Amino acid sequence: MKKYTEDMLIMMLRKKAKELGRTPKSREVTADPKMPIALTYQNTFGSWNAALVAAGLIPLETRWQSQKWSKKTLVSSLQKLARTLGQTPKITDLKEDLTMPPVSVYLRAFGTWNKALETAGLRYSEEEMISMLQEKAEELGGRAPIPEEMEGMPSQGMYASTFGAWSKALRRAGIDVSGRIRHHYSREKLVLLLQEKAKELGRRPGIGDIESDPEMPSFRAYRTAFGTLTEALEAAELK
Repeated sequence: MKKYTEDMLIMMLRKKAKELGRTPKSREVTADPKMPIALTYQNTFGSWNAALVAAGLIPLETRWQSQKWSKKTLVSSLQKLARTLGQTPKITDLKEDLTMPPVSVYLRAFGTWNKALETAGLRYSEEEMISMLQEKAEELGGRAPIPEEMEGMPSQGMYASTFGAWSKALRRAGIDVSGRIRHHYSREKLVLLLQEKAKELGRRPGIGDIESDPEMPSFRAYRTAFGTLTEALEAAELK
């Protein structure tokens, strides 16, 4: 591994800034094969911002925040981004667009991301809301998010007002009210999973064993496919 002195790192960082015409972001440096990765700067100077300060470069976030942004300008920028994307921007879209103020500026000005969108006259479509809900549930290992986990998403209240109730939004997204994502299992797959569960337990599984295992289909899936758990067990040859 090549060892860099502080002077070498500073020189290369200034050169990168000159190429970009602005303060580089850590991910841009890491992505440049001619540059040391950002972690090298962090380990040498203590943090990425400390490296920027050492190189005489104002940290990008600090530079944005030092400007006085009117709500009118922030709204206009958000609407322009929406037109460019062809959809309502997400927080991740804002982070990826280096010409936009950071999320923290919007949160400080409007309180929440959803409030910023509402002020800009932007609102997620039902399809976008369902897609975000499904993505978050997958990220959480197959369960519905709680309010504290919905940063950057429409709130539960917004889902409720759009779909009639939070539970209806969950059903529309294919998520059980219990928080478990519903999948369409064939009878053969249900039988196989039941046999595997029995092997794991060393006995015939009951409803409680099924419902307490997030990796198992819900009891409802078995009831829908077989009528009763007893019939499902018989199909799986678990007597």
